[in-house]
Amino acid sequence: MKILFASYGAGHVKALIPVAEELKKRGHDVIFFAFTTAFHELKKYDFKVYKVSDFIHLIDKKTILKLGNKYFNGKKSKLVSYKETISYYGLGMFDLIKKFDTDKAERLYLNKERHAFNPIDSMGKVLDFLDPDILISTNSPRYERAIIKAARIKKIYSIVINDLFATDEFKWLSKNNFGNKICVVNNYVKDFLVEKGRKPDSIVVTGNPNFISRKKKTRLAPTKKTLKEFYKIKKNQKVILWASQTVPEINKINGLKGDKSLPNNILKKLFEISAYRKDLFFITRMHPSEKKEFKINETDNFIVSKKDDVYDDILISNIAIVINSSIGYQAFLEQKKIIQVINSNLSNSSPYSKMGIASALEDINFFEEKLDFVLSEDYIEKGHNYRNLNKSATQVISNLIEESYSS
Repeated sequence: MKILFASYGAGHVKALIPVAEELKKRGHDVIFFAFTTAFHELKKYDFKVYKVSDFIHLIDKKTILKLGNKYFNGKKSKLVSYKETISYYGLGMFDLIKKFDTDKAERLYLNKERHAFNPIDSMGKVLDFLDPDILISTNSPRYERAIIKAARIKKIYSIVINDLFATDEFKWLSKNNFGNKICVVNNYVKDFLVEKGRKPDSIVVTGNPNFISRKKKTRLAPTKKTLKEFYKIKKNQKVILWASQTVPEINKINGLKGDKSLPNNILKKLFEISAYRKDLFFITRMHPSEKKEFKINETDNFIVSKKDDVYDDILISNIAIVINSSIGYQAFLEQKKIIQVINSNLSNSSPYSKMGIASALEDINFFEEKLDFVLSEDYIEKGHNYRNLNKSATQVISNLIEESYSS
């Protein structure tokens, strides 16, 4: 069976990689179509990987590169080549202009930027060229959304792995003609999509293959004891992990305004608390895309994470603090307590507090009280049923793919 995986980078491609590795072990022909930073992540693995620039000759290479040079006005990325960037933007604009006209396409791009891209026709040409038996993608808009739609037109069976909660993506995931099957992380997401109109028999609760329990990781992984010794955490100290991130002024998906200074304000507040709460040990895990506008002066109980693997920090934590980072869900699966700082344009996309797996914090001036409450015996987590601890998401999804093709 020839299986095409199509994905953006970060958590999207990481949700697909374990499944691709498993299916390759089972003898299937596995290929990837990598969008933006996914190509960089996939360099670590032995897969055949295609990029957008590999296919523009199938459509109109000269025009696409010209459009890309005209409309891309962002900063060059260290993870994505310039040729790939202008191919991505150029192809997106090529289909947009073809569907509408230049004036309307430019207005759409001015308003939504790359979120206006939906290159269904071009993705159809890519599918004709690659000729897969089945398509696997995640839940992103733009190119992932377009290739799933193109697969439907081409009568290619497709499975969507929804890596998180679908609170923004339900607009297309709830449509019964979008993908043949959708894999979701838990019953909360399944019920949500059914409520929005998706047929329940097309939704499979699988978990996320990227969220591998520390218990199932290599035995060479550090133990809690060695990690605490590494950070010089004292026996009586409770560990607080702050998973920082950027907050956009305007969320391009839902159009809502947000407070871009919130992450730094959280950092400052936790630093203030750490000065007199020596019974607490704070670890800040910065997001790779963050600008460190607030200088972190490390102390004996306030530090920046020194670990590449997020599970190292999760393992030793008592509480994980998030806005909408997937680290919150990873920590939940590892039996950790969660505090979700509510932000006007992001928090709804990861409804941890609504699910009952996190305690919501509306005002960071009450951070210390919230920490003490969540650490106390009075705090009871209500969403424990959303853990899928007794099965491997990778195995379940791999089996589903094989069964879907054979049927």
